[in-house]
Amino acid sequence: MPYDPVEYMPHIYGNFRKKGEGIKVRDLLPTPEKGSLPFIDLSKASNVEKTHLTFMPSIEKDFGFDKAEVEANSKRDKRGCYEFIGGEDAGLKRLQEYI
Repeated sequence: MPYDPVEYMPHIYGNFRKKGEGIKVRDLLPTPEKGSLPFIDLSKASNVEKTHLTFMPSIEKDFGFDKAEVEANSKRDKRGCYEFIGGEDAGLKRLQEYI
């Protein structure tokens, strides 16, 4: 980007687009072949690795929201045009619908 987004980020899309015109994007990295990415063997993983691989944060405990706040914000916002459904399966299904 021709600017530091921490210091300046255009608030209007047109300005954002104009700032980015003509910028060259680096070449893409090759797509990894199936089975080429390393996976951690949990039976050989350290306790720290196991903790990081299995950690699922709690919105109440880890982010400090109380039950009332969670319940109040769990209802669908009527202003939204698409209902958000969490989870990988729902995300992949939505991606297929979108594409």
